[in-house]
Amino acid sequence: MTSESPATVTVTVRRATIEDDAGLREIDRTAWTPESGFPSLAARERDRFFFDEAHQPDSFWVAQYADRLVGFAQLVPVTPIAEAAHVLLLQGLAVSPTARGIGVAGRMIDHLLAEVRRRGGRKLMLYVFATNTAAIRLYERCGFVIEARLRDQFRIGDGYVDSITMARHLADD
Repeated sequence: MTSESPATVTVTVRRATIEDDAGLREIDRTAWTPESGFPSLAARERDRFFFDEAHQPDSFWVAQYADRLVGFAQLVPVTPIAEAAHVLLLQGLAVSPTARGIGVAGRMIDHLLAEVRRRGGRKLMLYVFATNTAAIRLYERCGFVIEARLRDQFRIGDGYVDSITMARHLADD
């Protein structure tokens, strides 16, 4: 997509709108691999709509570069109970394969951390497949630490994959 260095790339992060549906469907279709996402979800048809009852525009943030959608992330409460209102969950972060390596994911994470702070949150957590080593390295560079490893949590293809829970504690910043 670009030969620019991440420091010179202008990526805009904003809330998703219903008008982003087609662009998000395309990113969703191309971004996930068996190492980073669930094949059963990738196989389902999202021909008509990206947004649905569990995926409302107001919980999504999108990244734009050169007037194109190049990434998205969903930010939701980790649980609906009041005692955990200070914890938010980064539920899926995807970057278009054509926009990788220019800092899109890092900028989205920075933006989401600011949003968590704005909401009075103290912790941003996420789940990642142990096989998704590139994402784990990214999250570690962004200050996330591994809090748990659930062995053989998912069966993908002919094998089992561990799920890793990572978190960034904003009170430590």
